[in-house]
Amino acid sequence: FQLGLVGLVAATLFWLAEYFFVAKIQIAPSRSHGWSLGLTILYYLCAAAMLVLMFKGVGSFKLRGSGMSPTILPGERILYSKHAEEADLVRGHLIAFRTTTESAWGKGGDVVIARILAAPGDRLAIENDHYVVNGRRSAEVAPTGRFAPGLDVGELPKETTVPPDCFFIVQDAASQSFDSRVLSWARRENVIATKLFLMSRRGFGKLLD
Repeated sequence: FQLGLVGLVAATLFWLAEYFFVAKIQIAPSRSHGWSLGLTILYYLCAAAMLVLMFKGVGSFKLRGSGMSPTILPGERILYSKHAEEADLVRGHLIAFRTTTESAWGKGGDVVIARILAAPGDRLAIENDHYVVNGRRSAEVAPTGRFAPGLDVGELPKETTVPPDCFFIVQDAASQSFDSRVLSWARRENVIATKLFLMSRRGFGKLLD
């Protein structure tokens, strides 16, 4: 969005310059105005470059399923920045990541939006159908359905420590979704975005958190 704003300002400046310069041109067979043509070509090249850079760093997809309700509803489109910022990889933050072949659901490579429940080094356990992270009661445990859990998270006092470069994820509607017990770890190298924007009538361009 910042890049788009810069492009808009640059385009406006070029347009104003071209407008005033062209207004002073007097068409005559004996004179050439190559500088005007050059200015026009430069303007369109800059505009094209801005568009390429903008769309190269941005992606979008439409959500399927209701696992992230009510934060994101089925069928809503998400715009995301193709960059994972380290400062965002903390408990409670939304991320988009690709699953691996370790996931019991899907074939690997599927894009999933979820929330980080536990980060590397955190201690994780289950108590009365809720997760306990570092001794604190947290999100509800999602059902595994027909899938055998790929990750074993035991009942207290047994605890699982999240390994380096891995995240245990959950979705907002626990009863309608899977968590990392089925989807396996969200690995750092597979996180594709930490800035997600809602593109729907409920909040066009809203940064999701």
